Amino acid sequence: MESNSSKSLLGLMNFKKWKTVLIIIVVFFLLKSTFVFVPPGHVGAIYDRGSGVSDRVLGEGLSIVLPFWQKVQLFDARLEQYTMSVVPDEGALRRDDSLDAPTSDGQQVRVDATVLFRIDKEKAPEIWKTIGPGYEYVNKLIRPISRSQIRMVISRYTAPAIYSDKRQEAEAVMSKEIAELLKPKNIIID
Repeated sequence: MESNSSKSLLGLMNFKKWKTVLIIIVVFFLLKSTFVFVPPGHVGAIYDRGSGVSDRVLGEGLSIVLPFWQKVQLFDARLEQYTMSVVPDEGALRRDDSLDAPTSDGQQVRVDATVLFRIDKEKAPEIWKTIGPGYEYVNKLIRPISRSQIRMVISRYTAPAIYSDKRQEAEAVMSKEIAELLKPKNIIID
C-alpha cells in the first residue's frame, strides 16, 4: 500500500513532466513563428498587425519577424508564363483558352498566346495591398489585359498579314503595349 507522500511525489513528477513538455511545445511554436524562410526566387511582404503592410521586402533566406504580430506573404519573383491555347492541356486553364480576334479586313483569327512575366520584387508589398496575395494578379491583371491588348493589336492588321509578314511586328507591338499597361501595376513583361 502506497503512502500519501509517495502519491503526491508521483503526482508532482508527472506535473513537472507535463510542464516541461508544455514549455517545449510553446518554445517550438514561438521559434517557428519567429523565423521565416524565403525560398530561392521568392520575396516576402510583411503584414504588421499594428501598422499594416510594411514597405520592407524580405529577400531569400532566413528572416526574423515578431511572432503572432507579423505575418509574411510569399511572392514568386521568378519568370512565369501564362499560356492561352486551343489545346486543353497546354494552357493555364485546362480548356480551350485561345482568343478569337477580328482583323482589320473583317475576318476572325484564332490566336494562341503566351505571356512571360514576373513581379517587380521591390513592389511585392504594393502588389499585396492593391491586388491581393498569391497569384491573384494572374486572374486580375495578366489574363484580362493580355487578351484585350492582343485583340486590339490584331484588329489593326489584315488576316493574311497576321499569318505572314506582319506576325513578328504584331507580336512586338503586343508585348510593348501589354508591358506599358502592366508596368504601373508592378508586373514586368519579358
